[in-house]
Amino acid sequence: MNLEVSTPIIRFNLSTTLTNLNGDMDLLQAIACIFHEDIPAILLALQEACARDDHNQVRHFAHIIKGMASNFHAEPLTTLARKLESNRDFLTVSERQELVFRIASVGELTIAELKKEMDK
Repeated sequence: MNLEVSTPIIRFNLSTTLTNLNGDMDLLQAIACIFHEDIPAILLALQEACARDDHNQVRHFAHIIKGMASNFHAEPLTTLARKLESNRDFLTVSERQELVFRIASVGELTIAELKKEMDK
């Protein structure tokens, strides 16, 4: 598995998100607020599930993260979570741990960058 080692560039496509929400900026703000509030705990739960080697919970939290990130077309978080959700059964323990660590790191960056974008 080839995971980036350097700090990733966080990207969004908020214009598409806004189009999908029929231009409702208040709804976009509300969804962003939920993301900011909920993702930190979900990232932590993912890490804990990985530490327990709880495959079902790892897949569950990866799915939630993928879905929440995809609302904003947030990359690379969406892609990383999709990889974990789809491939977790085929990853070694160390690959899975590395991917979960990467998701947590990128997730924190994504939270900060989305907040900056929404504050504009």
